[in-house]
Amino acid sequence: MVKHCSYGTCKSDSRYPDKLMGAKFIPFPKPKSDFEKCLRWISCCRRPHAQLNVDKITKHTYVCSKHFISLDCPSDEYPDPCDAQTGELHRARRKIIYLSQQSKSDDLNSKTRFASNKTFQ
Repeated sequence: MVKHCSYGTCKSDSRYPDKLMGAKFIPFPKPKSDFEKCLRWISCCRRPHAQLNVDKITKHTYVCSKHFISLDCPSDEYPDPCDAQTGELHRARRKIIYLSQQSKSDDLNSKTRFASNKTFQ
């Protein structure tokens, strides 16, 4: 079965794996088992009501992992996809990249400090 992303104007499709760039498809929460989460995801996707609503959710409805802050899939900290209109995803990913670069430079600085202290002793 071909998987399509239901998010905003995303055109991710399992038929074209080279365009996915490693993204995975996450099944949409089912209305019968988790109605509130399903409504939150529908709201975040920002599709017209006729295209995406509770009645349209099936076992073949997906969102690709490109729309989650944690890059892989929903996490405890970020369980829902980012809102398709706010730009939250790009801001959050820039912050994550910045923080990871900071921690790498801090690690490098502490290693060089340790090495320089060792040479003077």
